[in-house]
Amino acid sequence: MLPTSTGRPLTEVLPVTDPVPCIPENTSGKECVKATGSAETLASAIRPGEVTLDRDSRPAPPDAQPALLQLGEPLFCRTMSCPDDCPAPWLPDHQASMDLDQLHTFLEIVRLKSFSKAAQTCYRTQPAISAQVRQLEQELNSTLFERLGTRISLTTAGRIFADYAEQILDLRRRAQDSINELERVPRGELVIAANEASCIYVLPTVFSEYAREFPNVQLLVDRSYGARVVQAVLDNLADFGITQLPVEEKKLQVVKIHSDEIKLLIRAGDPLASRDGVGCRELIAKPLLLPKSGTTRTRLNAWLEPVENEIHVSMELDSTEMIKRFVMAGLGYSFMAASHCREEVESGRLAVASLSPEPMIRHLGLIYRKDKALSKAALGFIRVILEHAGDAAARYHPRPRVAVP
Repeated sequence: MLPTSTGRPLTEVLPVTDPVPCIPENTSGKECVKATGSAETLASAIRPGEVTLDRDSRPAPPDAQPALLQLGEPLFCRTMSCPDDCPAPWLPDHQASMDLDQLHTFLEIVRLKSFSKAAQTCYRTQPAISAQVRQLEQELNSTLFERLGTRISLTTAGRIFADYAEQILDLRRRAQDSINELERVPRGELVIAANEASCIYVLPTVFSEYAREFPNVQLLVDRSYGARVVQAVLDNLADFGITQLPVEEKKLQVVKIHSDEIKLLIRAGDPLASRDGVGCRELIAKPLLLPKSGTTRTRLNAWLEPVENEIHVSMELDSTEMIKRFVMAGLGYSFMAASHCREEVESGRLAVASLSPEPMIRHLGLIYRKDKALSKAALGFIRVILEHAGDAAARYHPRPRVAVP
């Protein structure tokens, strides 16, 4: 380290104001202008709105902000289009750059299609949300949203930026997960997308055992149905999904975890309760309570197709508990997985019968993205659900080939 004429080191930090870029004729090649001279010389030469350089003196912009200059190091670049490997530590215009919080806010607006709803999920006021978007648009020099009255939509630039913003936040989460793994104690959170019935009748033991083995990992349940479970995993909104098979999606790893039979649900004492099997023609003109949507409804539609013009659909319901209560009250017949009504059948409040000519078997599967890096917490969840999902087929089904670090 070279001393100055007064013996003070050149690396002393001095407050200076931002200069304007040096014009090309005052530099040689791509060199950056450097601050030289003794600390006293520079300190005495620097006045508000001005900075002394080694070759010339040039006025700084009137609104220049104070900065810290390392003496003997590059002061500023000679051109605004500076190469990435330029040694200058800063440029004349110190504009605030985007941060991860702004990206999160932007993606919340995209997901919810609303500034006001995003303000609620981000725990901010709507003006604060709007200000963050304006800062992003100013930095990107492009409009991200089209505002049509109370509706908003992404511009072309907004759609492109949304893809990169998701990658940035995903990379940030992966980096945090990797750091957490260094401590060799799985922690963080796992998001599980599943319908309510699966959570109540199939997964309680899984969740209980997982909480015992991984107390520092929080399980978040996203209540979704059918195709929404698959989409949540594809969109990386959920780490795992529990859904009825088959799932025909090449990007997903699918592992069967549970098998069950869909049976006709009957009020106790009904004549059909004594039958081992019931065909679709025996339900003609009887009031049917059908699930509103989902894979089970699709399969029931196919089973009832031979008599579709003769059946009477009394209600379409989306709640397992509601269906059971309505059947108990004598409002009609329904269909349900045997595990979902086992308690009521064993207590004599309901009865069930298999569908004929062939029993209707359903399979539940665990799904997750093939390209997703699996943490110890995620690998542990796969192991636990295979061991405790509720039937022998799950316990002895071959495990996915995933390596534990």
